[in-house]
Amino acid sequence: MSQASRVINKFGSVERLKNSLANVGHVKNSSSIYRWRYNDGLIPSSSLPYVLLAARLEGIFIGQDVLFDENDINLKTKI
Repeated sequence: MSQASRVINKFGSVERLKNSLANVGHVKNSSSIYRWRYNDGLIPSSSLPYVLLAARLEGIFIGQDVLFDENDINLKTKI
């Protein structure tokens, strides 16, 4: 499961994430949020601080296990 999918699941739905982002001044439409899942599965760096703030205000804990997964990107360096 991608980073975007895990975060959306923590919020419960795309609509709830969209509304939470709007509450912190980062307006996104639902299709933009859905697209996060399909491009590379990562939340854009321009949106991530707002997602974390929205989660905090909603009482949703987003830890490193939600943000990072070894299957999302190749985190291993070649020696």
